[in-house]
Amino acid sequence: MERGGERPTPRYNKALTVKLRAFLFSEWRFSMKAVLCISDSINEFGNGNFEYFPIKITTNKKKFIKSLVKEVNKLLFKNNPKDVVKLLVLGFLYDSLLFSEEIKKIGFFRASKYDFSMPPVIRAFLKGFFLTSLNTKVDDRTAKYIKSVDNFLSITRDVKKLYEKIIHFTHKNDDKLFKTVVAIIDMFFMHDTSKAIQDPRRPRKLYTREALSEGASYLLYIHKDQCHLGFNNVNEIDENALFDPEYLCAIIDTYSLKEYMYSEIRIERFPYTMDKKESGVCLVCQDELFEKSRHLGFLMQDLANYKIIEATEQAYKNKAASFGTFFYSAPRLYDSLIVKLDHPVERWVLKISEKILETFKDEFLKDKYFYEELAEIKNLNHNHFVSENTFFNYKIEDDVTITDVFKFKRFIVFLSSIMMSFLKEKIQKGNAKEKAMAFRSLIPVFKKTDFINAVSILMPKNKVQSIVKLLSWVSKESNALDLQYTPFIEIESELVVPFNLFYNSNTVRNSLSLKKKRFYETNEYEPTVNMLYSSLVNKFENVCKNLKYRSNNEEGELDVILAKDGYLIVFEIKNSLHPCNIAELRTSFDYITYGAKRLNDFTRLFFSDEKLRTSILNRLGLASTGTYHIVPCIATGNRALYGYRHNSVAVRYIHELLNLINTGQITLGDKPVSTWKGSNISIDDLAKFIQEDSLYDENFSFFELQEASISYVDKKLIQQRYLYNNEAAQKKYELQ
Repeated sequence: MERGGERPTPRYNKALTVKLRAFLFSEWRFSMKAVLCISDSINEFGNGNFEYFPIKITTNKKKFIKSLVKEVNKLLFKNNPKDVVKLLVLGFLYDSLLFSEEIKKIGFFRASKYDFSMPPVIRAFLKGFFLTSLNTKVDDRTAKYIKSVDNFLSITRDVKKLYEKIIHFTHKNDDKLFKTVVAIIDMFFMHDTSKAIQDPRRPRKLYTREALSEGASYLLYIHKDQCHLGFNNVNEIDENALFDPEYLCAIIDTYSLKEYMYSEIRIERFPYTMDKKESGVCLVCQDELFEKSRHLGFLMQDLANYKIIEATEQAYKNKAASFGTFFYSAPRLYDSLIVKLDHPVERWVLKISEKILETFKDEFLKDKYFYEELAEIKNLNHNHFVSENTFFNYKIEDDVTITDVFKFKRFIVFLSSIMMSFLKEKIQKGNAKEKAMAFRSLIPVFKKTDFINAVSILMPKNKVQSIVKLLSWVSKESNALDLQYTPFIEIESELVVPFNLFYNSNTVRNSLSLKKKRFYETNEYEPTVNMLYSSLVNKFENVCKNLKYRSNNEEGELDVILAKDGYLIVFEIKNSLHPCNIAELRTSFDYITYGAKRLNDFTRLFFSDEKLRTSILNRLGLASTGTYHIVPCIATGNRALYGYRHNSVAVRYIHELLNLINTGQITLGDKPVSTWKGSNISIDDLAKFIQEDSLYDENFSFFELQEASISYVDKKLIQQRYLYNNEAAQKKYELQ
């Protein structure tokens, strides 16, 4: 019988006890004891009969698990708690590791997915998980994860209170909040602003401007979600609120919510657990080397960036034109671009004039680069392993090259320099009225069509449209906001352009990340594979690349393999952008996890399959006899997990490997290290660099375990972390 014009939900009252048991036993090859165990476990949570069991039962384990997870998620929002719990039990008992991995992908156990209020059915499942025997029937990793989720829930009510406080703040300051928050963050990114910002409530608590940008991004996203963002929101800045501690505290509190969300991801995707404490919970890294190598990688990346800037300064300071010199040689020439408006509030705005732009059009459209741009270019070339010609002509979009993005940024930086120079003078030397007007004018708002038409004076319009679309967050869409990745904000027909945020963002790198683009899509043209292969071929004889293999039903590919004197050194190459957020770090870690599995699988097959072993050795030009020791190594294109080792597989930075092979010299921080025993590299030198961690251990020894806490009303999230003791490191190196 139909109700409300819809077909009734199909019911299979005894699906579990009849049909499902039969499949568990006959198709999935479970023992009858295991089948009864599953039935009994579901009965522990209540009636063993499902109201309905719509999932097609199949012997394809992964397909069934994915269908199961999809159904669990669907039933959760249909308010069908009993069957949600039963399907969860079934999934964890069928294959706890595979099921938990699929559940994690949809963030099922993240309270933030449900506005920081975990649904009662999930709370009920977690409670039952530990009260019944289910926790003893899943793998150890899954049991630790579920325990961490359960512990984390102990502070969720306090997190929810903070979330509600922030929502109240957005409603209270609705009209002026949006542009005011953008202006506050944009001021943090001015060139002469300190990177460390104090919490007004806890002066010793410091935040980077990048962290507060994340907090502001989420605050604006909540504001959009709770209030309608429209034309009214882009007009007014509350200049008095720019220095109001309440606004800064709201941004910091929202960043605290982001830290809660990051911690949810850490216990899902990384080697962390969550322990319960009297004051709240504590995030504990179960892999000390992971935490140290993560922090060391970022330190080494910053140091490398600084060295590239320093080297660029020495090489090009007197050869390349300076953007600063170009602009400041005639700063007043462009004052006519700034006009005063009285409506809807008194402020200064940019009016882009084609006539004035013609005065520098030719200079800006040259394919030569300003000195300030060259360091960024050198850094990108170094990290992406590409020639300048390939780099500049690479298409981020169908019609947009990296050269186009640089020229676009150059123009926006030019406009920023004009506006900021004018406003800083008014803020520093103007009267009270002029200062107030200057603060109101910090964030330019353009008609989107006017902005595109103006930039089109310098570039083809289709390119400008593509770049603006790529770098814009559209308020009417549901995607999350990140001001550093998408600094342009589109609200109705308006385009909000925070100049300082845009100037300090790595536009080209972020564009590649947003489009998920790589310069080379296959290993056949992967530069890191070819670079490592070429270096090894120059030093050793028995080297292969892109070597495919198959053993029974398993197959794989070795990026680079070298054989000599009883060693088989096998490389898995992983070339991804250096991570700038937790999602990108997760990608790098997933690559390393997958790479380690592939290498360990190959090691297992090599020693267990004589036919495979003979085939591999013959393709390397070797006899199939003899004893071999396999040395696996993951060579990465970034420093994300510097000196890490996953499941006994070493992670090494590709540039250090290349320097080791080619010259015998590698640089750890500021310290050059000679790695060859003789006048040329030996297989023992290479194997030692991969097998031993002594070159990294010294830097790891300078890390100290510390705790940082984040307050949520009455509860705290404590984070254990390792911080590098610069003072101790400097003292030791000075003595050497």
